[in-house]
Amino acid sequence: MTLTESVSMILSRTGALTPRFYERFFELVPEAKSFFEATNMQHQAVVLRMALQMVEQFFTHGYEAIGEYLRVLGYKHRERGIPVELYAEWRDSLLDALEEFHGDEWNDSLADEWTGALNQSIDRMIEGYALASAAI
Repeated sequence: MTLTESVSMILSRTGALTPRFYERFFELVPEAKSFFEATNMQHQAVVLRMALQMVEQFFTHGYEAIGEYLRVLGYKHRERGIPVELYAEWRDSLLDALEEFHGDEWNDSLADEWTGALNQSIDRMIEGYALASAAI
């Protein structure tokens, strides 16, 4: 299975990945839950699935428009006071949830692709933390 096939599977199985991811993330990082207090988690599940599609497209095709979007998203996370240090724990929780989601189809190659794609996108988002509001 490739990263692209993985995303296709995630998008076709609404509700299968995201609840488990957030459960894992909040178990690992309970303080992160405060950033979601006013969040509609059903809406957030859709946002996450769409974000994963962008992560895949940015990794696979290097679309600069997605890179710019990720910088803006990072800037917005900074405005909300989300510490950069949470990104590694977010990534690790997501990788655990992806492994569980894919079951026997999960392998080292897919794990490496997802890790690379997530790291690349996280790096872009972190660039957004340095942007001035006038630059957005």
